[in-house]
Amino acid sequence: MLKEICLLLTTTLAVASYIADLSTLQQPTNQSSELAQRVFDRYLTAVGGKKAYNEIITREVKGTFQYDGMLQPMPGRFEQQHGSGTIELYWKAPNKLFEVLRGPMGEIRRGYDGANAWGFHPQVGVRKITPAEITEIIREAALYQPIHLSQFYTEMAYEGKRRVDGPEVDIVSATTKEGRRERFYFDAVSSLPVRVDLWEEGSEDRRAGEYYLAQFYLGDYRVVDGIRIPFYIRRVRPHSTMIFVFTEVKQNGVLDETLFQPSKKMGM
Repeated sequence: MLKEICLLLTTTLAVASYIADLSTLQQPTNQSSELAQRVFDRYLTAVGGKKAYNEIITREVKGTFQYDGMLQPMPGRFEQQHGSGTIELYWKAPNKLFEVLRGPMGEIRRGYDGANAWGFHPQVGVRKITPAEITEIIREAALYQPIHLSQFYTEMAYEGKRRVDGPEVDIVSATTKEGRRERFYFDAVSSLPVRVDLWEEGSEDRRAGEYYLAQFYLGDYRVVDGIRIPFYIRRVRPHSTMIFVFTEVKQNGVLDETLFQPSKKMGM
């Protein structure tokens, strides 16, 4: 009996020690968090400053898109898809968005009024927007800039400096409220984000609740009203690539509230 008790205590202590070690590995150190904050502070300066960014209350973006991907109409069968067209984005602080893509299939629309999200596709009509896609909408409206995405994270950690996809970058990882790790890659020279790795749900022939990691490559930063905006975004998902090239960005114009509501755009 005494032998069994000793064995149980030994096993319990070993498991506790392992869990403690694992927790230490998973949690960023104070120094790591401080280094991440320094990278983020340099980014805030490079992008134009927090004050200037917060003074932007509306944004209108127009441009073009190109899409290349694989569609899976049935299990085990894939079909190549290509498409191009125009895109318009309308954003209003803090997180309202209306977007429309016009291409070979017609108009694809999506919107969020701060409380309710809606979508429309010419092949399926009105479609349901999941909470995960609402997060995706908010990120898209922010043009994937970290200054607007910190609300989704509980902690950040600095992972070091190395070359990724060409330039040398400072890598900052961020843990979402759901416990998923996402990453921001800041150019070591300009301090601007050139790549963002984000978890997404449900598209790419996946069911709701199935997640995959998508990469967003940002470039061609230009100064608009005192802040730097990426005029080039390349989104890479497991089965598709989409490139957005913006030709016009206007900020702090007047946007009608009805723009973000679904009634006129979907016959509701």
